[in-house]
Amino acid sequence: MSIASARSAVCSARFWLVLAVAAVLLMLLATGTATYQWLRREAMAQAEHELDTIISAQRDRLARWREERLANAREIAADPLVARVVRGAARRDDQSEQDLREWMRAQRAGYGYSEVLVLDPDLNLIGSDPPSEPGLDAPRAALARRALAERKPLITRLHGHHRSDGETQTPSSPAPHIAVLAPLLGAGPNADGTSQAPAGIVVLRRDPSRTLQPILKDWNRPRLDSESLLVDTGGATPVLISEPRDPSRPTAGRPAPGFGMPMTGRPELDAWTSMRAVTDLWGRDALAVSRRVPDSDWLVVTVAPSDELLAPMKRTGMALLAAVGFASTLVVAAFGVFWWRHRMYEYRRRYRGEREQRRLAEALRNSDIQLTAFFNNSSTGMAVASADRRWLRVNPALVQMLGQTESALLALDWTERIHPEDRAGFHTELEALLSARVDDSGVALRMLPEDGTTLH
Repeated sequence: MSIASARSAVCSARFWLVLAVAAVLLMLLATGTATYQWLRREAMAQAEHELDTIISAQRDRLARWREERLANAREIAADPLVARVVRGAARRDDQSEQDLREWMRAQRAGYGYSEVLVLDPDLNLIGSDPPSEPGLDAPRAALARRALAERKPLITRLHGHHRSDGETQTPSSPAPHIAVLAPLLGAGPNADGTSQAPAGIVVLRRDPSRTLQPILKDWNRPRLDSESLLVDTGGATPVLISEPRDPSRPTAGRPAPGFGMPMTGRPELDAWTSMRAVTDLWGRDALAVSRRVPDSDWLVVTVAPSDELLAPMKRTGMALLAAVGFASTLVVAAFGVFWWRHRMYEYRRRYRGEREQRRLAEALRNSDIQLTAFFNNSSTGMAVASADRRWLRVNPALVQMLGQTESALLALDWTERIHPEDRAGFHTELEALLSARVDDSGVALRMLPEDGTTLH
């Protein structure tokens, strides 16, 4: 194999080796990326399942809470004794008024209502416990008329304690509460069999800080810094109707979320079909899910920081990254060791070659010195001639024999110094030697010196 071919083969081998290493590294990178994507999808599915478990349980608790309130209201609405007492109290019957006060105190003590109001069908106050200002505000009055018209209990919206401008409400606005409206339908039919008009309506108010808010705050798992919110979507603007679990939580320069905060345009409200990545009310990168409480305008929203939900995936991802990095390091190290061994082999081979060349050059130089000494000091005439009949080199003995200077001989055709009778035979031997028919040849020649004599 020639040197050029050997070098071409080495270069080709290096190219394919580098290509193989690059392919292995790309395969490791692609495998690591695909595995990380799979881990992220699994982590997102697990996070959604965890948030959905929390929110589903609390949605069911809220639904039961509402149903228990409505069930109690239906019992009151269908109780004929309550209807008769209310009709008597409306006529200012002393005994009926006394019975009504006792009944209202019993309702507050037995069911934990913060206030019980009894109104006639025109929404005039008949009695309350504790005593309060007469009448309802406009939204509650409209809902009371609807309950009377539809002849079924209804739950009011959670009444906020702050206006939209953030100022404290006036005493004419009720304190934060949620109320159940129970139309009194137990008076029985008229003489002609038709249903009597409702005897009135009972307003059963509850303090959300003592009844509803504990449910709202008991939503989170200990290991998660999550937050569950309740949003009322029944009005023109969605409104937050729960307090944060931790009011001192930093808000990253945002307004502190609180009761009555408008929630218009918040992405958390759209997370009822699938989990969504959001920036929550506290400025955190979070994941959110939302579910609607059945038969209500309430929307439950649960958010938790992404870094906490995805922490196991991140730990696994870091381990995977370390494994891919370690494998890549091993591949690169193996390639480096192989390359280093290959380079050392090349260096040793080149060193041996150069050392052999130096040895041969030294031997040739020594041989040339010996040959030159033998050529110049020999008593036998010697010459080196070319195939075109020119002297290339003559020794001093031949110069002396032919009686000419060295420079004169080198300028002559050397066949001119051969005796004419020997030239034909010599030419025959020379042609045989030049045509490689023979390896060497010897012939006796007579030479003609400058003085005209003949040398045998």
